[in-house]
Amino acid sequence: VSALAQVASEAGGRLFIVGVWVRDRLNGETSKDLDLEILGLSRDRISELLIPFGFSKPVGRQFPVWRQTRERIDLAYPRAGGDPDVALSPSTLEAAFRAASRHRDLTINAIGWDPIADRLIDPWNGRGDLEARLLRAVSEETFGADPLRVLRVARLRARFDARVDPG
Repeated sequence: VSALAQVASEAGGRLFIVGVWVRDRLNGETSKDLDLEILGLSRDRISELLIPFGFSKPVGRQFPVWRQTRERIDLAYPRAGGDPDVALSPSTLEAAFRAASRHRDLTINAIGWDPIADRLIDPWNGRGDLEARLLRAVSEETFGADPLRVLRVARLRARFDARVDPG
């Protein structure tokens, strides 16, 4: 991941570890799966960068995902915030990550770790919700985009003995 993050950075993009891996690490647990996103690069450029790392061709036309099955890594193209025409500076990086993470399901899964800067980015207070054992949608508008999210909330409620935000 560090090598891939460096390659993405040299190409003008930024790689983030997102979702379950970050959440589980914050909880002191290990996670078998690793989800990544690269902001600031086109789909074609991401595909070029991923080939030497053993990733598949993208699966899914609307929301492409590249898979590296040996290491159980998925890299998703961001649904927003990944505009390759916008140069990523420290100020635009935060905004780009916020826009991309708005399409994630829960705030506790919308925390990102930037391996280049070695820091967490948490635009929706997911860390606070994790500590409070609160399951809260990042966005009521985007939550319904995947009907399986309701089942994920039920599973996480039981796993973390969490409260579910009424929204």
